[in-house]
Amino acid sequence: MANGKVEEFKGDLHDYEVWLQDFHKESSKTETVETDSADKQNESAEDKKERKRIAAELRQKLSPLKKKLKTAEKAMEKHQEALAELEEKLAAPEIYQAENKAKLKELMDEQATHKVGLEESEMEWFELSEEIETAESQM
Repeated sequence: MANGKVEEFKGDLHDYEVWLQDFHKESSKTETVETDSADKQNESAEDKKERKRIAAELRQKLSPLKKKLKTAEKAMEKHQEALAELEEKLAAPEIYQAENKAKLKELMDEQATHKVGLEESEMEWFELSEEIETAESQM
């Protein structure tokens, strides 16, 4: 008798003993697998909860960084637009005439200011991007 069925065993008493030992090993393995499976399901539910909590913490941590990143992007855009306008003004030949010397100096000073601002905004953007990428990869 095995698994709720009665069948004739073909073999001698020694063969039956070996078969019975193998049968008990298999049934204990099945019970272990079922127990492990139930543990894994319980763990996976807890793991899912933990992962969601960690993801929420990460989003909360990243939110101010992403806002700063957008601010840096806007500053970069502003400086790039200003530089494009200044380059257009500096491309005009009349700006280099003697009577426009003060205006030329003003435009060049403004250009230098926007170049520095652009570089600073780009550096901030790169640093924030790295920080965000590092935080996301740790998730």
